[in-house]
Amino acid sequence: MTSTLADPVKKWIAYSVIAGVVALIGSLGPWVVVSAGIFGGVSVNGTQGDGVITLFLALLTIAAAIVYLLKPGKLSWLPWGLIGAGAVTTLIAIITFSKMSSLGGMMSVGAGWGLFAVLLAGLATAGLGALAMMASRAAKAPTAPPAAG
Repeated sequence: MTSTLADPVKKWIAYSVIAGVVALIGSLGPWVVVSAGIFGGVSVNGTQGDGVITLFLALLTIAAAIVYLLKPGKLSWLPWGLIGAGAVTTLIAIITFSKMSSLGGMMSVGAGWGLFAVLLAGLATAGLGALAMMASRAAKAPTAPPAAG
């Protein structure tokens, strides 16, 4: 595969670094915000729960993508890894959202910006992995011979 053909793959992998940074920041941010009226409120950061997993996946995504960009022949499995990391990150965010709906009563419970960031970054990471895989397959596909005329 020549460097010209690798450019579309590199583009999607480079964008996955950005998605990884968003997931990293979101993992450190507030995931759940609880308000108890006149008694005040509290927020729970992602790293106080499953955000530790999304933080690890974000760091792994960033590191693997950077290695791929520096040495394109390495880590040919990376698009599949991005899809998996993005899917797990998205699933963790969705599960956290579903747990919030079961809380409530006298308190107001809502999602923090960190959880929204993790959800969007997980979806983006999985999607970018799929785009990188499609670009890689297109670059490897044999070209049809010219038609005889």
